[in-house]
Amino acid sequence: MSGGTPFGYPVDVTQPVTQALASINGFYKIVYGYDATDAADPWKVYAVQAPAWVNDLKTFEYAHSYWISTTAAITVYLQDVSPLPTVQATALPAPPATYYGAIVPGREFAPAPGMSVEATIGGVACGRGVVEESAGTLVYVVDVVAAEQSNGCGAPGAIVHFSVAGKPMATEAVWASDDIHAQPLQIDASPGTLYLPALANDARAMPTSPAVENERMPGAYSTYLPAVTR
Repeated sequence: MSGGTPFGYPVDVTQPVTQALASINGFYKIVYGYDATDAADPWKVYAVQAPAWVNDLKTFEYAHSYWISTTAAITVYLQDVSPLPTVQATALPAPPATYYGAIVPGREFAPAPGMSVEATIGGVACGRGVVEESAGTLVYVVDVVAAEQSNGCGAPGAIVHFSVAGKPMATEAVWASDDIHAQPLQIDASPGTLYLPALANDARAMPTSPAVENERMPGAYSTYLPAVTR
């Protein structure tokens, strides 16, 4: 399935994402959580390769469900502190495609913290964010939702357009939910500029066998995660 595998967290202890997934370190790249009560920013993300200011999914909580994208078929072992029943993943919307990066000033365009960032596909609003400042650089993060969540939005290969404070950016991107995308936004790029998502070639994430054997942690829950193929 594009975007990852649904995963119900069965341990009655809130843990940082990296600690909870320590048994598959090096074999996952992105995790999404969904908070329907946060209307402004329901999707929460943890991406291994993203800067800290992008990652707003900090912890796993008992009985919550998540999307996790792995690089191989693998079993995750979750440290247990008491016997608990298996938790089934609850229904989640299809995961979004997340874009982040710097906001580049240009002719008659002076970005500032607090400005709105909007992502559209075919004229349909599919994601919103806000310009923020990080280490002296103006940055943004936008989750562009899938068509399964909002009609007319993301599908593989769809072109995403961006605007900042209502000003169209020259930057465009290809929608893909299999990874997170570093995407600077600028108003002065040459017409027709299209940024394609990078393909990482990480030898650690390419096992020679179809399944990965990883050491079982004593007293742990295990959950098998199939490889995501595209």
